[in-house]
Amino acid sequence: MDKSQYTIESFVSNKKEYEVKLKKLMVEANLIKNELNVLDKVITSLEKNKSIEYQATKVIIQIEAFLETIKTNSLTEIETKIKNLQDSISIIEQNLKTDYNVDNKLNLAERQINQQMNRIGKELEFEEIYKDNLNLKFDSKTFELYQQTLIKGIPDKKVYLRSMGSGANWLSSHVALFTSLLYYSSSLKDKSLIPTILFLDQPSQVYFPTEIDNDEVFDGKKLKKISNEETKYDDDINAVTNLFDKLVEFCSYTLLETGIEPQIIITDHADKLKLTNADFDKDLVRARWRDKKDGFIKLNN
Repeated sequence: MDKSQYTIESFVSNKKEYEVKLKKLMVEANLIKNELNVLDKVITSLEKNKSIEYQATKVIIQIEAFLETIKTNSLTEIETKIKNLQDSISIIEQNLKTDYNVDNKLNLAERQINQQMNRIGKELEFEEIYKDNLNLKFDSKTFELYQQTLIKGIPDKKVYLRSMGSGANWLSSHVALFTSLLYYSSSLKDKSLIPTILFLDQPSQVYFPTEIDNDEVFDGKKLKKISNEETKYDDDINAVTNLFDKLVEFCSYTLLETGIEPQIIITDHADKLKLTNADFDKDLVRARWRDKKDGFIKLNN
Protein backbone atom coordinates (compact mmCIF):
# COMPACT_ATOMS: atom_id res chain seq x y z
CA MET A 1 0.00 0.00 0.00
CA ASP A 2 1.40 3.46 -0.96
CA LYS A 3 2.11 6.00 1.77
CA SER A 4 -0.05 9.10 1.87
CA GLN A 5 1.82 12.15 0.63
CA TYR A 6 0.13 14.23 3.33
CA THR A 7 1.36 11.86 6.02
CA ILE A 8 4.93 12.10 4.68
CA GLU A 9 4.77 15.91 4.62
CA SER A 10 3.50 16.01 8.19
CA PHE A 11 6.40 13.83 9.31
CA VAL A 12 8.87 16.10 7.49
CA SER A 13 7.36 19.11 9.22
CA ASN A 14 7.55 17.38 12.61
CA LYS A 15 11.12 16.31 11.91
CA LYS A 16 12.21 19.91 11.25
CA GLU A 17 10.43 21.08 14.39
CA TYR A 18 12.15 18.42 16.51
CA GLU A 19 15.52 19.17 14.93
CA VAL A 20 15.18 22.83 15.94
CA LYS A 21 14.21 21.82 19.49
CA LEU A 22 17.10 19.35 19.59
CA LYS A 23 19.60 22.03 18.58
CA LYS A 24 18.32 24.33 21.33
CA LEU A 25 18.59 21.53 23.89
CA MET A 26 22.13 20.72 22.73
CA VAL A 27 23.14 24.38 23.15
CA GLU A 28 21.62 24.43 26.65
CA ALA A 29 23.34 21.14 27.48
CA ASN A 30 26.71 22.51 26.36
CA LEU A 31 26.23 25.65 28.47
CA ILE A 32 25.39 23.52 31.53
CA LYS A 33 28.38 21.29 30.77
CA ASN A 34 30.68 24.33 30.63
CA GLU A 35 29.30 25.64 33.92
CA LEU A 36 29.88 22.24 35.53
CA ASN A 37 33.45 22.19 34.22
CA VAL A 38 34.08 25.61 35.78
CA LEU A 39 32.64 24.46 39.10
CA ASP A 40 34.70 21.27 38.98
CA LYS A 41 37.86 23.33 38.47
CA VAL A 42 36.96 25.60 41.39
CA ILE A 43 36.25 22.63 43.65
CA THR A 44 39.47 20.91 42.61
CA SER A 45 41.41 24.10 43.30
CA LEU A 46 39.77 24.52 46.70
CA GLU A 47 40.37 20.90 47.67
CA LYS A 48 43.99 21.20 46.56
CA ASN A 49 44.63 24.23 48.74
CA LYS A 50 42.40 23.82 51.75
CA SER A 51 39.11 22.12 52.56
CA ILE A 52 35.89 23.72 51.34
CA GLU A 53 34.81 24.17 54.95
CA TYR A 54 38.05 26.02 55.74
CA GLN A 55 37.61 28.33 52.74
CA ALA A 56 34.00 29.06 53.74
CA THR A 57 35.06 29.82 57.32
CA LYS A 58 37.78 32.16 56.04
CA VAL A 59 35.26 34.12 53.97
CA ILE A 60 32.86 34.34 56.91
CA ILE A 61 35.63 35.77 59.11
CA GLN A 62 36.44 38.39 56.46
CA ILE A 63 32.78 39.41 56.25
CA GLU A 64 32.53 39.63 60.03
CA ALA A 65 35.67 41.78 60.18
CA PHE A 66 34.22 44.11 57.53
CA LEU A 67 30.90 44.38 59.39
CA GLU A 68 32.77 45.07 62.62
CA THR A 69 34.64 47.91 60.91
CA ILE A 70 31.36 49.44 59.75
CA LYS A 71 29.93 49.06 63.24
CA THR A 72 32.98 50.71 64.87
CA ASN A 73 33.16 53.56 62.36
CA SER A 74 29.80 55.11 61.68
CA LEU A 75 28.66 55.53 58.10
CA THR A 76 28.96 59.29 58.48
CA GLU A 77 32.62 59.01 59.44
CA ILE A 78 33.35 56.76 56.44
CA GLU A 79 31.62 59.20 54.08
CA THR A 80 33.66 62.05 55.60
CA LYS A 81 36.93 60.15 54.98
CA ILE A 82 35.92 59.52 51.37
CA LYS A 83 35.07 63.20 50.91
CA ASN A 84 38.43 64.27 52.40
CA LEU A 85 40.30 61.91 50.07
CA GLN A 86 38.41 63.25 47.06
CA ASP A 87 39.24 66.82 48.09
CA SER A 88 42.93 65.91 48.47
CA ILE A 89 42.96 64.36 44.99
CA SER A 90 41.37 67.48 43.52
CA ILE A 91 43.99 69.71 45.17
CA ILE A 92 46.85 67.54 43.87
CA GLU A 93 45.38 67.54 40.36
CA GLN A 94 45.03 71.31 40.45
CA ASN A 95 48.64 71.71 41.66
CA LEU A 96 49.84 69.53 38.79
CA LYS A 97 48.05 71.80 36.34
CA THR A 98 49.12 75.16 37.79
CA ASP A 99 52.60 74.45 39.23
CA TYR A 100 53.90 71.84 36.80
CA ASN A 101 52.03 72.70 33.59
CA VAL A 102 51.16 69.02 33.12
CA ASP A 103 48.32 69.54 30.61
CA ASN A 104 50.47 71.55 28.23
CA LYS A 105 53.32 69.06 28.51
CA LEU A 106 50.96 66.18 27.79
CA ASN A 107 49.51 67.99 24.78
CA LEU A 108 53.00 68.67 23.44
CA ALA A 109 54.02 65.03 23.97
CA GLU A 110 50.85 63.88 22.24
CA ARG A 111 51.53 66.05 19.18
CA GLN A 112 55.10 64.76 18.92
CA ILE A 113 54.00 61.13 19.31
CA ASN A 114 51.28 61.51 16.69
CA GLN A 115 53.68 63.17 14.26
CA GLN A 116 56.22 60.35 14.55
CA MET A 117 53.51 57.69 14.51
CA ASN A 118 52.19 58.85 11.14
CA ARG A 119 55.69 59.40 9.76
CA ILE A 120 56.71 55.78 10.20
CA GLY A 121 53.14 54.50 9.70
CA LYS A 122 53.16 55.70 6.09
CA GLU A 123 56.10 53.36 5.45
CA LEU A 124 54.35 50.30 6.91
CA GLU A 125 51.71 47.97 5.48
CA PHE A 126 48.14 49.27 5.70
CA GLU A 127 45.13 48.61 3.53
CA GLU A 128 44.89 51.21 0.79
CA ILE A 129 41.89 52.94 2.36
CA TYR A 130 44.08 53.84 5.37
CA LYS A 131 47.51 54.03 3.76
CA ASP A 132 46.42 56.89 1.48
CA ASN A 133 44.68 58.71 4.35
CA LEU A 134 46.69 57.73 7.40
CA ASN A 135 45.87 59.91 10.40
CA LEU A 136 46.60 57.88 13.53
CA LYS A 137 45.96 59.52 16.89
CA PHE A 138 47.05 58.59 20.41
CA ASP A 139 45.19 60.00 23.41
CA SER A 140 47.71 60.48 26.23
CA LYS A 141 44.97 60.70 28.85
CA THR A 142 43.01 57.56 27.96
CA PHE A 143 45.81 55.70 26.10
CA GLU A 144 43.42 55.08 23.20
CA LEU A 145 44.75 54.57 19.68
CA TYR A 146 42.54 55.33 16.68
CA GLN A 147 42.43 56.53 13.09
CA GLN A 148 40.87 59.98 12.69
CA THR A 149 39.12 59.58 9.36
CA LEU A 150 40.17 61.76 6.47
CA ILE A 151 38.63 59.34 3.97
CA LYS A 152 36.58 60.92 1.21
CA GLY A 153 32.87 60.25 1.53
CA ILE A 154 33.11 59.01 5.14
CA PRO A 155 32.02 61.31 8.00
CA ASP A 156 34.85 62.48 10.26
CA LYS A 157 35.00 60.12 13.23
CA LYS A 158 37.33 57.99 15.35
CA VAL A 159 37.95 54.54 13.91
CA TYR A 160 39.34 52.31 16.66
CA LEU A 161 41.62 49.32 16.04
CA ARG A 162 38.80 46.81 16.48
CA SER A 163 37.10 48.35 13.44
CA MET A 164 40.16 48.71 11.24
CA GLY A 165 39.89 45.38 9.46
CA SER A 166 42.92 43.21 8.74
CA GLY A 167 45.65 41.96 11.06
CA ALA A 168 48.16 43.91 8.96
CA ASN A 169 46.40 47.15 9.98
CA TRP A 170 46.57 46.13 13.64
CA LEU A 171 50.25 45.20 13.44
CA SER A 172 51.26 48.39 11.62
CA SER A 173 49.22 50.56 14.00
CA HIS A 174 50.88 49.02 17.06
CA VAL A 175 54.38 49.19 15.59
CA ALA A 176 53.82 52.84 14.63
CA LEU A 177 52.62 53.66 18.16
CA PHE A 178 55.34 51.77 20.03
CA THR A 179 58.15 53.21 17.93
CA SER A 180 56.77 56.73 18.32
CA LEU A 181 56.69 56.27 22.12
CA LEU A 182 60.26 54.95 21.90
CA TYR A 183 61.27 58.00 19.85
CA TYR A 184 59.67 60.33 22.39
CA SER A 185 61.53 58.65 25.28
CA SER A 186 64.78 58.99 23.33
CA SER A 187 64.11 62.68 22.67
CA LEU A 188 63.86 63.32 26.43
CA LYS A 189 67.36 61.85 26.88
CA ASP A 190 68.40 61.74 30.56
CA LYS A 191 65.04 63.24 31.64
CA SER A 192 63.24 60.06 30.59
CA LEU A 193 62.57 57.43 33.25
CA ILE A 194 61.61 54.87 30.59
CA PRO A 195 64.42 52.70 29.11
CA THR A 196 64.81 53.17 25.36
CA ILE A 197 64.13 49.50 24.64
CA LEU A 198 61.29 47.95 22.64
CA PHE A 199 60.55 44.21 22.68
CA LEU A 200 58.42 42.71 19.89
CA ASP A 201 57.30 39.09 19.97
CA GLN A 202 56.66 37.48 16.56
CA PRO A 203 55.32 40.43 14.55
CA SER A 204 55.41 38.23 11.41
CA GLN A 205 52.68 35.99 12.87
CA VAL A 206 50.09 38.08 11.01
CA TYR A 207 51.58 36.79 7.76
CA PHE A 208 53.14 33.45 8.75
CA PRO A 209 51.31 31.67 11.61
CA THR A 210 53.85 30.13 13.99
CA GLU A 211 51.76 27.21 15.24
CA ILE A 212 52.58 25.28 12.04
CA ASP A 213 56.27 26.17 11.82
CA ASN A 214 58.24 23.32 13.37
CA ASP A 215 61.03 23.17 10.81
CA GLU A 216 64.72 23.69 11.50
CA VAL A 217 64.78 26.38 8.81
CA PHE A 218 62.12 29.02 8.16
CA ASP A 219 60.21 28.15 4.97
CA GLY A 220 57.59 30.81 4.22
CA LYS A 221 56.51 29.14 0.97
CA LYS A 222 55.74 25.90 2.78
CA LEU A 223 53.63 27.77 5.33
CA LYS A 224 51.64 29.42 2.57
CA LYS A 225 51.05 26.07 0.85
CA ILE A 226 49.76 24.62 4.10
CA SER A 227 47.33 27.51 4.52
CA ASN A 228 46.37 27.41 0.81
CA GLU A 229 47.61 30.94 0.18
CA GLU A 230 50.47 30.33 -2.27
CA THR A 231 49.72 33.45 -4.30
CA LYS A 232 50.08 35.69 -1.25
CA TYR A 233 53.61 34.58 -0.43
CA ASP A 234 55.45 37.34 -2.30
CA ASP A 235 53.26 40.08 -0.84
CA ASP A 236 53.57 38.71 2.68
CA ILE A 237 57.33 38.11 2.67
CA ASN A 238 57.78 41.61 1.23
CA ALA A 239 55.63 43.03 4.03
CA VAL A 240 57.70 41.26 6.71
CA THR A 241 60.97 42.31 5.05
CA ASN A 242 59.72 45.91 4.87
CA LEU A 243 58.80 45.82 8.57
CA PHE A 244 62.32 44.79 9.62
CA ASP A 245 63.85 47.30 7.19
CA LYS A 246 61.79 50.16 8.61
CA LEU A 247 62.68 49.22 12.19
CA VAL A 248 66.38 49.34 11.31
CA GLU A 249 65.81 52.66 9.56
CA PHE A 250 63.90 53.95 12.59
CA CYS A 251 66.84 53.25 14.95
CA SER A 252 69.24 55.12 12.67
CA TYR A 253 66.81 58.03 12.26
CA THR A 254 66.29 58.28 16.03
CA LEU A 255 70.03 58.30 16.67
CA LEU A 256 70.48 61.08 14.12
CA GLU A 257 67.62 63.20 15.50
CA THR A 258 68.03 62.67 19.25
CA GLY A 259 71.57 61.42 19.79
CA ILE A 260 70.13 58.26 21.39
CA GLU A 261 70.03 54.94 19.52
CA PRO A 262 67.16 52.82 20.84
CA GLN A 263 67.34 49.04 21.02
CA ILE A 264 64.63 46.88 19.47
CA ILE A 265 64.65 43.20 20.44
CA ILE A 266 62.56 40.90 18.24
CA THR A 267 61.82 37.20 18.70
CA ASP A 268 60.46 35.79 15.47
CA HIS A 269 60.53 32.68 13.29
CA ALA A 270 60.92 34.70 10.07
CA ASP A 271 64.53 34.28 8.98
CA LYS A 272 67.08 34.89 6.21
CA LEU A 273 65.40 38.14 5.13
CA LYS A 274 67.04 40.21 2.41
CA LEU A 275 67.03 43.69 3.86
CA THR A 276 67.99 47.01 2.28
CA ASN A 277 69.19 48.76 5.43
CA ALA A 278 71.19 45.95 7.10
CA ASP A 279 72.74 42.52 6.65
CA PHE A 280 70.22 40.28 8.39
CA ASP A 281 72.71 37.64 9.59
CA LYS A 282 75.67 39.85 10.43
CA ASP A 283 73.91 42.92 11.82
CA LEU A 284 70.70 41.65 13.41
CA VAL A 285 70.68 37.98 14.40
CA ARG A 286 72.01 37.25 17.88
CA ALA A 287 70.74 33.67 18.30
CA ARG A 288 68.63 31.06 16.54
CA TRP A 289 66.44 28.80 18.64
CA ARG A 290 64.89 26.22 16.35
CA ASP A 291 65.77 22.98 18.11
CA LYS A 292 63.32 21.81 20.78
CA LYS A 293 66.08 22.03 23.41
CA ASP A 294 67.11 25.55 22.40
CA GLY A 295 65.71 28.73 23.87
CA PHE A 296 66.30 31.68 26.12
CA ILE A 297 66.16 29.25 29.05
CA LYS A 298 68.26 26.13 28.48
CA LEU A 299 66.36 22.91 29.23
CA ASN A 300 68.08 19.99 30.92
CA ASN A 301 68.63 16.85 28.85
